[in-house]
Amino acid sequence: MVYTWLETDYEALGVFYFYALGLYVAIDLILIRRIHLLHVWQLAFNFIFLSEINTDSSLYFLDNILFTVQFLCTANILIILGYYTYSPKAKAKVKDKESTVNRLRRSTLIFLICLMLVYVGYTLPFAIKSFLFGRDFAMTDSSGGFVGSIIGALAHILPAAFAYYFMQLKTPRMINAIIFSLPIWVLLFMIGTRFPLLFSVMGLVIVVLSLRQTKLTTKNYVYLFLAMGVLYGSSIFMKQLRSNFRDPTTVISIDENEMRLPRIAGNFGSNERVVEISSKLFTYYEHPDNKHQLGMGYAFILYFWVPRSVWPDKPTMAGHWFVRKIRVVSENYSAALGFTGQFYIDFGYYGLIFIFLLGMLLRRGEFFFETYKRSKSFDLVVGAMFYPVIFFFVRSPLTALISFAGIFFFYFLIKKFFVKKYTADTVMLE
Repeated sequence: MVYTWLETDYEALGVFYFYALGLYVAIDLILIRRIHLLHVWQLAFNFIFLSEINTDSSLYFLDNILFTVQFLCTANILIILGYYTYSPKAKAKVKDKESTVNRLRRSTLIFLICLMLVYVGYTLPFAIKSFLFGRDFAMTDSSGGFVGSIIGALAHILPAAFAYYFMQLKTPRMINAIIFSLPIWVLLFMIGTRFPLLFSVMGLVIVVLSLRQTKLTTKNYVYLFLAMGVLYGSSIFMKQLRSNFRDPTTVISIDENEMRLPRIAGNFGSNERVVEISSKLFTYYEHPDNKHQLGMGYAFILYFWVPRSVWPDKPTMAGHWFVRKIRVVSENYSAALGFTGQFYIDFGYYGLIFIFLLGMLLRRGEFFFETYKRSKSFDLVVGAMFYPVIFFFVRSPLTALISFAGIFFFYFLIKKFFVKKYTADTVMLE
């Protein structure tokens, strides 16, 4: 086992895993020429976990850091194995799916604009504070919670919904979808959240590409990649510019004079200390008095919507209560535990079984998206949301599921009151 060869050096394991994972994803992309949900998962694992492993020298002082890195890498391998273990029989059902196109009522645009204004009104104060003083300061005055999660979901579903509306017109107008989405993207840019911004744009792009009747030219692809590169680069610039307004609290980089590729890539990753928190989580449950929750942690998704004014003693998410056991934080602060954290809190090492099953579920989600894409129905919009939800699931499963609940809520409203089915022979919306 590679883990045995590298058992005295967690840094070497992190470097090895970086190259092995990068090679696997690169080969897979070349062979299938498509971005699957599993690729998004691996991008998130690199961004959140490997970036910290390969750049943060403070991890060296943790007693169980080698075990922690081994556990996290093993869990990610189980995701891959589960993904490829899932029966391919479901794929046949995708091909048999009848093509169903939807007609959006004219009033849909008014409703979407109203939702966009709600998002802008709710988010603008936070965006201004985040732009001037940083997200940590802005979060001290942010109520967050259920309302914030639901409204925050609009940043992802609205650009995709605008794209579906304008691309289903008799004369598709993609530029209009971009214009109506700009206020959302500007606010995300001000907040400095790189991947929420990218995935908000990606939702629009996925819908547009799925609905286009003609093939994209090489020039179209070049423009798309350039646009995504500009968005990503500008968000990094915003992060650096914003740090000039305050004293940044970032991870300690390992030996700046020895900048190998994993460390260079890691500097663009997350600094949320998920690996450190995972290590301390393992240490916490070594004490015999600290018992696993046997599923009660994930049960939070069933009652997260209940206001604390109604249920004052409502349990908090693990990212809220556990971080307060290891450090002093502000009132509204919650830590990300990663995709392994809540499973370990609930089931201990048996959580790895559920992580394997999660890989199988990821594969099934891929088939659902293919179904929505082929049908060209309004379901395509929620299918496009699988990509951001999967990415944020790697960081914080419960937060991602709550966000998806918000996405599904608005998707259901639009589909219920503003969507009509029609056959291929029906005239397109003028």
